[in-house]
Amino acid sequence: MEQVICGSSTFHLDQEIYDKHTAHWNEKTIQQFWTGESWKIPGDSFELSYNLAQVLWRKIEVDLSAPRNGILQFVSDAHADDGGEAACRAIFDLSLGDLVMGFLGEERWAPEPTKWPNKSLAATADSAAGSLCSGELNPAAPQL
Repeated sequence: MEQVICGSSTFHLDQEIYDKHTAHWNEKTIQQFWTGESWKIPGDSFELSYNLAQVLWRKIEVDLSAPRNGILQFVSDAHADDGGEAACRAIFDLSLGDLVMGFLGEERWAPEPTKWPNKSLAATADSAAGSLCSGELNPAAPQL
């Protein structure tokens, strides 16, 4: 999404990065991703969160061949309180967990808000999404 909106092209995925993903993500850490908590943990967690988001975005664009209006509707309708799950199901007729499964294999990957101990982090994700291209999350991002 950032690439489309902001014009950046920093996506990189090789076997080493994929191996980091498979070692890092599990039923617990994926919930941290959906709440936004994993983005606040320095080091591999932040980097893998960023990269996983890029992978999922590419799966929506390429694997689903999502039309522009569907993508825009998803971005508009997605809410942090469920990690965007309801919007994904309504617009693309599948779970976000299905997208992750296509990348990381069989596991319980879908957002499970009832397991989120700190829902306040998820609430800040909605406001963070609005600042994606403002440079607040990525100072090197071009200003729109």
